[in-house]
Amino acid sequence: MHSSFRWLVGTLLSVCLSTPVWAQSFPAKPVTLMVPYPAGGVSDVIARTLNTTLAKHLGQPVIVENLGGASGGIAAQKVLNSPADGHMIFQGSPNE
Repeated sequence: MHSSFRWLVGTLLSVCLSTPVWAQSFPAKPVTLMVPYPAGGVSDVIARTLNTTLAKHLGQPVIVENLGGASGGIAAQKVLNSPADGHMIFQGSPNE
């Protein structure tokens, strides 16, 4: 019983210590921050303010892309059609 407990503890430790090896680096490429309104508005200013902070924390450049039209529907559709890899972020607000 004592040796099986030691074996269990050793197995658990090896699994716990090896999990960071399985982690993938994210993001692997630049991140796009999609703003659903034309450049120069309040949403654009907020996105460009967040841009530098996000880039610093993610370790990758953050590209701000403005795509106005259809009350944000065109930009939302572009984000929905993009690959679901987390490299495209939609910036919206409750009142838009």
